[in-house]
Amino acid sequence: MKTYVSYLILVSLLSGYACSQRNAVAPTKTLNSADLVFREGSCGESTKVLKSVAGQKGIVRYNSNEQKHTIVVTIPNTYDSQDIGVVCNLPDNLKIDGLSVTFDGDYRQYDKIPSVKVGGQTFYYLVISSLTFRPSN
Repeated sequence: MKTYVSYLILVSLLSGYACSQRNAVAPTKTLNSADLVFREGSCGESTKVLKSVAGQKGIVRYNSNEQKHTIVVTIPNTYDSQDIGVVCNLPDNLKIDGLSVTFDGDYRQYDKIPSVKVGGQTFYYLVISSLTFRPSN
């Protein structure tokens, strides 16, 4: 009987270990400004910095109206307010619609009139200095 109980305990422990390995979360990857290729003059670098953020969470979205990739941040405690950061220096491997990111950077004055703007949205150029994401393997 002791052997049977010992065997059941061993199988349970091994099963639990295998499940925990299968459900392990992929590590995050951080890019800094050296990893992000800036194209001078194309992302509002000459416009006024309106606000700087650190540790801001957002979602990568492709804005078909502006034909640019953006990082959308929903403003807490509102039902429709969003900061839309137009990003011109996003590496190709991050151009994944719906990718959750955490970033540091400057929101700069957007000097174009958005072709379509929903109430509650504010458009900015977003110059990123650091970005963290969870790569899909």
